Amino acid sequence: MLKRLRHPLAAAGLALAVAVAGIGLLVLPQRDRSGRLDREIASTRVQVASASAFVKEYHPEALDSADLFRLSKAMPSSVGMPDLLLQLQRVADSAGVVLDSVAPRAVQQRTGYRAIPIALTASGSFYSVSDFLLRLRSSVRVRGSNLDVTGRLYSVLGVSLRQPVRGRDLQVSLTVSAYAFAGAAPLPASPKGAR
Repeated sequence: MLKRLRHPLAAAGLALAVAVAGIGLLVLPQRDRSGRLDREIASTRVQVASASAFVKEYHPEALDSADLFRLSKAMPSSVGMPDLLLQLQRVADSAGVVLDSVAPRAVQQRTGYRAIPIALTASGSFYSVSDFLLRLRSSVRVRGSNLDVTGRLYSVLGVSLRQPVRGRDLQVSLTVSAYAFAGAAPLPASPKGAR
């Protein structure tokens, strides 16, 4: 009779051990992953709410998903240096300017955003250099209450021109700054009417 009881008890003990191992190997890692995904979703919701508040401060009209998409194209949530450099090269190519050197500087953390200064040396005709500067400045424009975005938001911080030597192209040294959204950081209060 004792032998009959041992087998069911051993089977129940083995089933319990398999259940505990299954929970430890299968369920707990998925619960950790689920918690990580919940935190990422909460962080993304905070970023969307911050971006919405930022845009509504400048344009209090109704904000739709297309506005958020355009805003994220102008000021993405990451620095994205490879994309930034590729976009600068495309703008230079379309303007007929040759980028001789590109030197990104240290990212500057600001309240609600990050500034990415970049020192550039370019060469081209006066008109192609002017076109390059115009294309950089007009990649993000506000027309009435609409945001028109063709690329990243840039500001030109400084320009230095060198005279051409013996018919060579004009050389220009400039510092531009691109911007990235800093996520859940508090947004600065902007003065009314400032752009």
